[in-house]
Amino acid sequence: MGQSSCLGCPAGMYCDEANMESPNQCPEGHYCPATTSSVVSGKIECPAGTYNDRPNIGSEDECTPCPVGKSCVAGLTAASTVDCLETFFCPYGALVGDGYTNTYVFGQSASGKCPAGYTCAAGTTAPTPCALGTFQVLAGSTACDACTGGYYCDELGMYELNTPQKCDRGYYCTTGSDIPNPVGDPTGKGDLCEKGYYCPLGSSA
Repeated sequence: MGQSSCLGCPAGMYCDEANMESPNQCPEGHYCPATTSSVVSGKIECPAGTYNDRPNIGSEDECTPCPVGKSCVAGLTAASTVDCLETFFCPYGALVGDGYTNTYVFGQSASGKCPAGYTCAAGTTAPTPCALGTFQVLAGSTACDACTGGYYCDELGMYELNTPQKCDRGYYCTTGSDIPNPVGDPTGKGDLCEKGYYCPLGSSA
């Protein structure tokens, strides 16, 4: 007996023309949901932040998150080789576009602009905290600044100008100091106040 009725297009296939005798295979870079009462079967690009290198997938959830340190436009058919821009960080699923301020959600950490107190080179998967003796007040940075003279920066990832503590009385702290009372610092970042001088709190020389 002949077919009594037309069949809805199954998931992983698409039927985007009239008078079709068989469905088309869903191509890479796309997903193809099954025909329902509210959905007409067609191929849909995997969204930005993902890619798909397999044919015949039927749902957006089957698109693969963008690799760490990379960014992905919509409709990619292979894992992206495009590095996350410097001053930003990209874990899984990073988007191309408005400064990586969003991420395609796969239960991973959000991507975004490098926060104050951290640096991000191109391809960064997680921000790098500013080292001891340095700080950075601006978000979206690739380098940290040496701690201001008269202060010391004794924590990783310091980001506020008022966060560095003032150098102890009786000592002076030059730029880049990470302790409040340097004595004979071989790196030249401070020392005891010399005989014949006095050093109030926060002295830089």
